[in-house]
Amino acid sequence: MRASRLASLLVAAFVIAVGGSSVLAEPAQRKNIYFGDLHTHSNLSGDAVLMQVLQGIDRDVYSACTYARACAQADFYGQSDHAEMLFQDAWNQSIDAVKSCNQDYASPAPDQDPEMVVFQGFEWTSSAKGIYWGHKNVFFRNDTVPEMPVGNYAVSELQVAQLSSILVMMKLFQQQQVTVIPGLRAIRRTARINSQPRCGTVDAGKSCVRIAEQPQQLWEILNSYYDRPEYRD
Repeated sequence: MRASRLASLLVAAFVIAVGGSSVLAEPAQRKNIYFGDLHTHSNLSGDAVLMQVLQGIDRDVYSACTYARACAQADFYGQSDHAEMLFQDAWNQSIDAVKSCNQDYASPAPDQDPEMVVFQGFEWTSSAKGIYWGHKNVFFRNDTVPEMPVGNYAVSELQVAQLSSILVMMKLFQQQQVTVIPGLRAIRRTARINSQPRCGTVDAGKSCVRIAEQPQQLWEILNSYYDRPEYRD
């Protein structure tokens, strides 16, 4: 009897020592494997427009949501169109599409996981001017995002709409048996996407691209957003 009582006291002491509950009685923590893609372009990106034409498709930022779940069966993805092509209207369209997608696939009940989660973001690409800092995909943890994305350059500065570039694209289309009219339509749309100028210091909200030429500048701009109270929650 004394040995049994001593064992009970030892168990009680152990439970108190670990914070009032026995670790042996806790269920194993559930672990899941999720499948997704954090490098997603729509036809808001000029290169995606050209590739889509070659495949005979036209996938906008809204249909990316349907494709991700119905076709790719993704659990999550990040909408990361090229920042240098996301002028204000395009950025707003991307934000709206991500919000709509998250609403469509939200949790059916408070204690259940959502069917799919989408992260709003953009791609900062630095390879165009011969100084290669790599490609940085930037994502945000909630619907509170900057009023504009940040690119590395304005595509209009690279003069990609020159006749020589157009002829190269038309030759590529010809090799892929893309007819003239869809090819010209793709070139026209790509030229419009790529034609936005570099923003000045007070041009936020206009049809322009905000620039950070080095990663350090990108971090500083992003940190400046998150110093504001509305981004801290």
